[in-house]
Parts: sequence; structure tokens; C-alpha cells
Amino acid sequence: MGRPTAVGVVAILIAACPAPTDAVDGGAGDAGNGVDSGAEDGGVSASPVSVATDDDITALAIDDYNLYWTASRLSSDGGAPGVVMKKPLSGGAPVAVATQLHFPSRVVVDGNAVYWLSAGDALKRTGQLWSAPLSGGPPVLLADAGAYPSSLAAFGGYVYWHSGEDANLKRLPAAGGAPLLVAPPGAVGSYVADLAVDA
Repeated sequence: MGRPTAVGVVAILIAACPAPTDAVDGGAGDAGNGVDSGAEDGGVSASPVSVATDDDITALAIDDYNLYWTASRLSSDGGAPGVVMKKPLSGGAPVAVATQLHFPSRVVVDGNAVYWLSAGDALKRTGQLWSAPLSGGPPVLLADAGAYPSSLAAFGGYVYWHSGEDANLKRLPAAGGAPLLVAPPGAVGSYVADLAVDA
């Protein structure tokens, strides 16, 4: 199923830090990070063009129709200003998928829903696994993800994640159910930078 615009869209997450004058950033004067997109043609990438900016972007995902990202939008008052956003690849304004989150850190998407991890409170003592259907609707809390969840993947009707405090790798049916251990407790260490799942 092809994307509705240019073939081969490359999404790039640009950190909010000083850059060389010949580098592409999220836009002059932007306080937050930039989400850039560049079209590929024949293996040669065009110059990236900024498609959105946000504060404290933490993760990025893409499907055939939308670009998704999480942003902490850190608050000095201990509130929960974090968001999950999406923007159509065909153009248009960004749309909020979920708001009022503590430290959303990872986002992935499959053919049915978008999934993300966030902290359950401002002190990150708990983690939460959430989803929202691609067809629209309110976010659903799928599971307690443990403290300091560090990675997330979705494949074959399951969602996988790693919780840092108990060093457990777990999976959950995407439709809901009880989490199951994928590896023996503590077998994968206390931090997993990323997850990938195949058939």
C-alpha cells in the first residue's frame, strides 16, 4: 500500500542544539526540536524540509499515511504536558493523539493502532503502555509497563517492551490481555536501547 505523496519519505529527528551553518535544523529561532522530511528518488535524498516543530521530541514513528512523534514538553511545575502527535504525510496541521502525559518516551505503529510508553507520574516511579486506534478514538491504557521503560516494538499482533527497574522484557496482545515474560527475569539487563522483532 503506497504512500499518498512522494515515494520513499525519510523522517529525521533533529535535536535542539547548535548546528553548523550548512546543516538543516528545525527552523531558525525554534525553541524545540524539528521533525524533518526528505523525499528519496533513485537512492539520492533531497534536502530535508521541516514539517513540524515541538518541544523535547523523544521518539518518532511512521506508517503509510502519518508521521508520529512523542514530545515531553517539559514543565517546571511538575505537570504532565507531554503529547503524542501525528501529521499526515500528504500535508496539513499536526493533530494530537494523546495529551497530558508524563514523559512519553517511545512510539510505534502497526496496521491497527499507535502505541507509546510514558511515565505514570512525574517521578517516573511507574511506567504505562498506551494505545490509540488509527481509526480514531480515545487512548487506552493497556498495561503497567514497570518503572523506567526503555524500548518498545509492535509485531504480529503483540506489543513488546522492556522495563528498566526489574530488567524484564515483556509482550502483550495488542488487543489487550495479560503481559507475558519473553525472557527469564533479569536476563536482558537493566537497559535496552531499542527492540526489533521479526517473524
